[in-house]
Amino acid sequence: MVRAGMRAGNAFWNCNYLSLAVKAGMKGGLPEMILFTGGAYQNKLNTALKTAHLEGAQVTEASGCCFEDLEKADVINHFHLYIRDCIENGISVEHLAGKLFDKNPNVCIVCDEMGSGIVPVDKTDRLVREAVGRVCCDLAMLAGEVYRVVCGIAVRIKQE
Repeated sequence: MVRAGMRAGNAFWNCNYLSLAVKAGMKGGLPEMILFTGGAYQNKLNTALKTAHLEGAQVTEASGCCFEDLEKADVINHFHLYIRDCIENGISVEHLAGKLFDKNPNVCIVCDEMGSGIVPVDKTDRLVREAVGRVCCDLAMLAGEVYRVVCGIAVRIKQE
């Protein structure tokens, strides 16, 4: 069975059905997950806080934190570093987007886009690059809004 937005045969990387079912019922003006992505050093965090009207919100730095910290966060910054930590410690990120959406459906996530440029020589770096891309695809599917930030300017690429 193919899940929304995924290719047949790619059973390893999918959001779970519970998240998709919950997402389907979240219409009607309720707050939803927002994803901001873009290259490194593009002023994504400040742009996200301004665009999502979250000035003054508590920002959780993802590097070195545990999943319970992400469950309580208003804004998660450097989410790609959390994924890197998971990969380096042998923790699966297969259902990370769905689990996070189930626990914190209103979070704003800021994550570097890592798929452009030269493919890394180091195997771990390649695994992290792929994992970040796949998790971000799942997050984008679940998010109500997705923005790509370039030079501090947010370009909306999805709005439900």
